[in-house]
Amino acid sequence: MWTLRVDLWDFEGGNAYAEYRNFRLGDEQSAYSLQVGKYRGTAGDAIRGAHLGIDQNGYGFSTFDRDNDGCSPCIFDNIAIRHCVSSEGGGWWYSQCGSASLNGEWHHFGEHIGWSSGLHWETWKHARYSAKATRMMIRSEY
Repeated sequence: MWTLRVDLWDFEGGNAYAEYRNFRLGDEQSAYSLQVGKYRGTAGDAIRGAHLGIDQNGYGFSTFDRDNDGCSPCIFDNIAIRHCVSSEGGGWWYSQCGSASLNGEWHHFGEHIGWSSGLHWETWKHARYSAKATRMMIRSEY
């Protein structure tokens, strides 16, 4: 058993964290599907989604050449997106493009709001706010 911890920092000096017990990744056949258990923290449970129907738990890892996001196309605000990887900026465990995405492009202060391609954790900051820094860590529960 493993615990996943995500640390987040914003440009205003704030920070937050999310911890998930029973973290594991699936095998290659499952596209390394993300599995998380009980949440605790101050950042909100973005993996299970900021909005109804956006639950990244159980989804495979998507890359530019392997789309596992669960929608084709994904529709947001009347805009069709073919692959979440192309709009979000990097590989991740997407579901309907999701509420958590930490492999996007880094945007410096003053340019960190308004991008879909940033470092997002939507239960902590709004959808177009890109974090200053993020860190993902795992530890054994034994």
